[in-house]
Amino acid sequence: MLSNNEEQSAPIKEIYKEIDQYKDQIVSNISRIVRCKSVMEKSQPGKPFGQGPYQALQIALEISRELGLKTADLDGYVGYAEYGEGEDYVAVPVHLDVVPEGTGWTVDPYSGVVKDGKIFGRGSSDNKSPAIAAIYSLKILKDLNIKTKRRVRVIFGTNEETGMECLDYYFKKESLPLYGFSPDAGYPAYNREKGIMSLYLEKDTNELARCTDISSIEAGNAFNVVPEFCTVTFNTPYKDDLEVLSDISKGEPGKVYYINERYGKVIASRGTPAHGSTPEDGLNAIAVMLEYLYEKLPNIKECGFLNFIWNKIGYEPDGASLGIAMEDSLSGKLSNNLGLFSM
Repeated sequence: MLSNNEEQSAPIKEIYKEIDQYKDQIVSNISRIVRCKSVMEKSQPGKPFGQGPYQALQIALEISRELGLKTADLDGYVGYAEYGEGEDYVAVPVHLDVVPEGTGWTVDPYSGVVKDGKIFGRGSSDNKSPAIAAIYSLKILKDLNIKTKRRVRVIFGTNEETGMECLDYYFKKESLPLYGFSPDAGYPAYNREKGIMSLYLEKDTNELARCTDISSIEAGNAFNVVPEFCTVTFNTPYKDDLEVLSDISKGEPGKVYYINERYGKVIASRGTPAHGSTPEDGLNAIAVMLEYLYEKLPNIKECGFLNFIWNKIGYEPDGASLGIAMEDSLSGKLSNNLGLFSM
């Protein structure tokens, strides 16, 4: 990426010195953008993914402008900061949106608080710290007047977690980069990544009401997260020897509880959340609930759709019973996550 002209290349010690100079600023700006709750919301005029992602984009662009970088805002979908000259450019795509924060935090997930040498908050690792680090990398190139063979562009996505529409929009407006890399995974580098398909399985049915006293089953808030909770509502009070909780987040993973009252109409299961790419690291609350229901409600087996979900997915993280399991030596096993359920 840097010019071959030796006189233009700064010694590595100078680069480290510049990084150290900006340490407090970098930490402060990471905390600043972590405080923005950039979860996807209902679209608004000029804010295609809602207020939070739009606000995070504006913060990143403002920081970039404060550092003297060239910036652009592509209609609230996506933006970028850029350094250098030339026809071609190298892309550094980052994203500023986050999945919902979930429960079990020991701090406010949108506080950006610094303690024990770490920044705490939703998105502090994925992907707001890398985004701010990338901005300051351009600033350091600029400070040291390091000439590059081509432009370097940090692209700020705002819809990475829920569909990548931000990049679809970007490439309607901008040319393809010559090449690029994304600081959004492990260190030092990955040179391959699994693809992803987000699918809805739907069935029109009144089987649930016909076969059980269950009114509804609800779980999950994003495709790419292992659901932590699953809630079942009954038409009439349900009786079993379950502990009563006012807040399911206080429950133990792998167990089912009454919510608010014994012999009430609502029960909920607690799982363990994990990223949808590594479902084996979590415990799916939907599977926990279905296992419980299949033990307690014999008639539930007459509900074909629930049978399909339990027998073909259940706790499996690899799609084996669906007949889609596969793997290779480089990418490992296919990952299969039941992230959303509503019936």
